[in-house]
Amino acid sequence: MRDTRGLAVVVVLFMALVATTSGRTVEEAIATLRAVDLEGRTWSADRLRGRVTLIDFWATWCAPCLTELPYLKQARATYPREEFEILGVSFDVSDRRALQSWLNRQGVDWPQVFDGRGRLGLVARHFGIIAVPTSFLIGADGQVAGTNLRGKQLLNRIEKEVRELRASR
Repeated sequence: MRDTRGLAVVVVLFMALVATTSGRTVEEAIATLRAVDLEGRTWSADRLRGRVTLIDFWATWCAPCLTELPYLKQARATYPREEFEILGVSFDVSDRRALQSWLNRQGVDWPQVFDGRGRLGLVARHFGIIAVPTSFLIGADGQVAGTNLRGKQLLNRIEKEVRELRASR
């Protein structure tokens, strides 16, 4: 049997990369965001402002992405949408119906942007994302509060950001 540990390390490192090919910062990408989710709603910086938002680039075939799913579900269930939202951006290249079926079976009820083009999709290119999982936690002020946070670290940071949002009201 072949030892593939070295390959696994390379794959994990590659998946953690965020490309800079878009030539803009994450804040600039957020400020100029225009994305349409599976329900036909348009997402922009104005729609994100005033609440904490996790922009999560992911795919159904991505094992590390699926490992995060219980944490995302917990965060989604903890806070009202006025305070916290998740905007998923799927890197899947299946058809829309297959993705929607998967989301329904898994109980994923937050907005999803999907164009079936994976890393070549408009939103992925807009942010310069080449690999998943990649995520940006955006504070209510529109500034990046965290990048690629995972598990309990993500939940703790969301809690901190929501507390700050509540204190500012």
